[in-house]
Amino acid sequence: MTDEQSKAAPLNKYGRNAGMEFVYQNKKADWNVWEGYHLSFKPGINDHSVFINSGFGYFGRKLQFFTDYVDVGTNYYTDMGLVPKLQNFDAEKDTIRRLGFRQIYTPIDYFIYPKKSKTINNHDFGFETLIYFNPNGSLNDRFNRLRYFLNFKNTSYLHVRWDNEDTRLQFPTTFTGATPLPVGKYIYNQYKAEFTTDARKRFILTAAFSIGKLFNGNYQQYTTTIAFRKQPWGNFSVLFEQDVLHFPDPYGKADLFLIAPRIEINFSNSICWTTFLQYNTQLNNFNINSRFQWRFKPMSDIFLVYTDNYFTDPTFKNKNRAIVFKANYWLNL
Repeated sequence: MTDEQSKAAPLNKYGRNAGMEFVYQNKKADWNVWEGYHLSFKPGINDHSVFINSGFGYFGRKLQFFTDYVDVGTNYYTDMGLVPKLQNFDAEKDTIRRLGFRQIYTPIDYFIYPKKSKTINNHDFGFETLIYFNPNGSLNDRFNRLRYFLNFKNTSYLHVRWDNEDTRLQFPTTFTGATPLPVGKYIYNQYKAEFTTDARKRFILTAAFSIGKLFNGNYQQYTTTIAFRKQPWGNFSVLFEQDVLHFPDPYGKADLFLIAPRIEINFSNSICWTTFLQYNTQLNNFNINSRFQWRFKPMSDIFLVYTDNYFTDPTFKNKNRAIVFKANYWLNL
């Protein structure tokens, strides 16, 4: 394969990644500072292949906040991982367009602990802001969230959120298969509520709904998760999700459905097996992901992962499958 071919299709050629990270905590561990610098190596690619991460934060009992900065180059590749937002779908040309970005994320939380309440553990009032910039410095996306979390002493909780998003769509996109939404500026709001029952019980129920806008359309989401714990060796759950999207003509409508069972088996304190299944009507996909993990030393693991993807129509026609071996070793100097 020539250098030009490698640069045009870098995932078809081998890749390597290397990096360094620095983390500092004071004695109370309430102040933290971190810094990271990573490089990816691909034949024929010599620029825009850096990942930079830095930030600081304060994590007290009543007040917590941090600021995290990320800079991802357009040619930063992680063949065995995923960097969200780096790959963008261009529905007009039916292709994936890579575009690096810079990100600044800042959440702030203030906690109130009622002294006389027999049921409430704390009230959490929070604000988040997340800003994305394009490589040339122009605004890509801005996300703000106000939230209130009511946490009970029995581990159940109620979460309420208000999200405001300002998106500068870089490439035409579609959620329905109809005419793609055009490139442009979209400002919209969403409202979400979520409740989870006592996590100490054998059966745990989580229910959530969202309503609001998505780009220039209307959006509703309903999710339910039913979980069962068999102490001390097993966790079993299934997620049901429905997304209802209504865009103005000619951008289409969609009623999407997802089912995701999950099985976790612990054979011992160091050996476990996890299997995750997913049926997705939007992607016409049925996925199997099964992972075996052996923790042979503290923070040191061996993973064996099997992944299989099938089309749901035609029924169970194979898309791709893979077996991946991964080893982590924690070196403490």
